[in-house]
Amino acid sequence: RLSTSYFRSSGPGEQNVNKVNSKAEVRFQLASADWIAEPMHQKIALKHKDKINKAGELVLTSESSRYQFRNLAECLQKIRDMIAEANQVPKEPSKEDAQLQRLRIENSG
Repeated sequence: RLSTSYFRSSGPGEQNVNKVNSKAEVRFQLASADWIAEPMHQKIALKHKDKINKAGELVLTSESSRYQFRNLAECLQKIRDMIAEANQVPKEPSKEDAQLQRLRIENSG
């Protein structure tokens, strides 16, 4: 579940900056997203623990644009990127990689 809020931004906007609520804040209930697998929940929670509040919400903000919809789109893209990053499976090291690592250890010692 997502909830969005808008605030006055300190970012770009010239005369617009103190009049319009252009800063976007998106709160994503990570625990209630049953469509995300549990290992991905844990990866996101570990990697982005500084962005998760006590209620378990992933809180993202953007104020890089003077337009509200662009800031909202940027927040949503950040969430997509976090989910995609957590979904990536680490690459298995090949035999060549293992041999190179062994050679580096032998040469350094």
